[in-house]
Amino acid sequence: MTMVVNGTLDEEITGGNMTLSLKYGIIPLINSKTFDTCSLPLDCPLPQGPASINRTFEIPHGIPAGTYKWTLKMMDQKDEEVMCVQLKLDMELPPPHRTAAGEGEGGVVLQGEH
Repeated sequence: MTMVVNGTLDEEITGGNMTLSLKYGIIPLINSKTFDTCSLPLDCPLPQGPASINRTFEIPHGIPAGTYKWTLKMMDQKDEEVMCVQLKLDMELPPPHRTAAGEGEGGVVLQGEH
């Protein structure tokens, strides 16, 4: 999955933090994990003007199907909010793989005419 965030910074960012939260449905998986903005793969200071963050994330194979809600907030050196990104990701199970015996993954028998 690739996330691209574009915007304009009103002033130079010399520090601050980012807070990440992740929920599976209503169940918190990550509840407000905070990172130093400049310790991430961002080069500080971030200059005033147009800004873009482009990051690719691997989605782990075999994660449960369902709705995931992800929030990322970035605060500057004055503890003022710079951005807030909210993402809702609906993960679905892949269709069952048919075998010569007519069974799907996990031993589920596929119904219907052959």
